[in-house]
Amino acid sequence: MKSARPFHFQDHHFLELLLARLAFAVVVWISLPAEIAESLQSHPNGLAHWIDFRWIADPDILRSMRWGALLALGLYVLGSRPGMMLALPFLFFFSLADRTLANSHGNIHHGYQIVTMVLLAQTLVVLLSPLVARAWTWWADHRLGRQLMFYSAVVITGCYATSAVTKLDATDGKWAWQGPNIGIQLVKTDRQNYYNHLNREGENFAPAGGTIPAAANGLMEHPMLARAAMACGLLLELFAFLALAGRFPALLIGISLIAMHRGIEHWMGLTFEFNEYLVLIFLINLPYWFIRAKSAIESKSAKSLGSRSEQG
Repeated sequence: MKSARPFHFQDHHFLELLLARLAFAVVVWISLPAEIAESLQSHPNGLAHWIDFRWIADPDILRSMRWGALLALGLYVLGSRPGMMLALPFLFFFSLADRTLANSHGNIHHGYQIVTMVLLAQTLVVLLSPLVARAWTWWADHRLGRQLMFYSAVVITGCYATSAVTKLDATDGKWAWQGPNIGIQLVKTDRQNYYNHLNREGENFAPAGGTIPAAANGLMEHPMLARAAMACGLLLELFAFLALAGRFPALLIGISLIAMHRGIEHWMGLTFEFNEYLVLIFLINLPYWFIRAKSAIESKSAKSLGSRSEQG
């Protein structure tokens, strides 16, 4: 497992692939709804312009879908190729239907889309794999496992690059320069949090008309610092695809992306937990580094024993 090789040609330990599937399965399960309180499709978004997704809000249907998802996730974790060919399309459709309905209420939320996109990528990889496989195997071989890891990383980094390009397009390339205006957004978020929670016990949001958050004041009082911070975040998103160059670039960019999200949550109260989960699984990929450290320690111990034997 040489980290200098491009991401697409990396070798993956069996345990590394198993843990990645298990971790992703947990993330998918968390992202699926236990109940859907709002069944309106008053502001159709995406496929909702042509398809009625209100059926998924029916409690009996949703309960059946969740049981089906639990079975599908089990098949996915086991790694059976036929099992994944059944499981991944179902999981993708469930996620797509749920999030399309949720985004058709007039309040679009992008926090879950990265999970649906990775499910789509893995679905396509598994369904198309028989066309390019050198030989059919019932269990996912390392080639298929490597492709699932790689194309998941492609989608994740692509989501960030798309976000950066969208920001540049929406601001005519002035996103970073308009950084001080984020202070206004911080005040807006602060007020929204107050009305969402109504300052219940344990919350500490300022009421509307109250004090301006210190972070907002800081951004507006130090505009060049705000622009520098915005520029750093923009460049990180724009060049996130460099994570595909190898294990070490993926580790560095992955840690940087999570640090960026931690900062956004601290300053703005905006969370992208599913982005962080998937970056942790497919870019940082802790099992690989643990396995590599273990191999390095064992190799060093073997060399040490060998030199002692020669001396003896």
